Amino acid sequence: IEPYLAEYKFTKNSIKFAESKHSLKKHELGWTINSSTEPSGILNLIYKKRTENSFFTFNDDIFKTIEYSFINYKSDKTKKVITRSSNNGLVSTINDITKKEHSKEYLIDRLVAQLFGYKFINLDNIQVVDKGRERNYSFKQIANENIPTILGDSTRTIVVQKNIIGSKRKTLTWYAVEYNYLPVKIEQYRLSKLKFSAHIINYTKN
Repeated sequence: IEPYLAEYKFTKNSIKFAESKHSLKKHELGWTINSSTEPSGILNLIYKKRTENSFFTFNDDIFKTIEYSFINYKSDKTKKVITRSSNNGLVSTINDITKKEHSKEYLIDRLVAQLFGYKFINLDNIQVVDKGRERNYSFKQIANENIPTILGDSTRTIVVQKNIIGSKRKTLTWYAVEYNYLPVKIEQYRLSKLKFSAHIINYTKN
């Protein structure tokens, strides 16, 4: 794992609808992921901005979330989820009102699970706190592909499929092998229909 800054373009039916900035940083007490997504075009009238952040530790190949936040700003309302470590478990607060104490087995948030999905390949039941909900993920490598990216015309990647148990959605992520498994392409499907794609458009080591 190495710190970096990256930007992604989101498209649906070949039309750009959002851009997202990500940073991974190392601190004395652990790591942080900071993500900020802003809509493009007419969607600015409905959606304003979405931020998602995670403060976590990574020791002996084990991830553990210390604090996670998700804030989705819309034109008429805001959704806010804060998840914090408490008594060796995680507790979520939704819109400063609803409080939920999670089962002890749920130790990571969805941002960590997505960014480091390659670490969970072939594990059947990854227990994740997903915006205040307890959900079970599974990851499997489905391909090795060389694809054109900003990193090169033939970027070597592994393709990992993420499934949420009980959900009709699945996500495919292309991780660049020679760049510490940096996500360079993402596709999300509902059943067999592609809902959106994301491609990396900028990358720098931090």
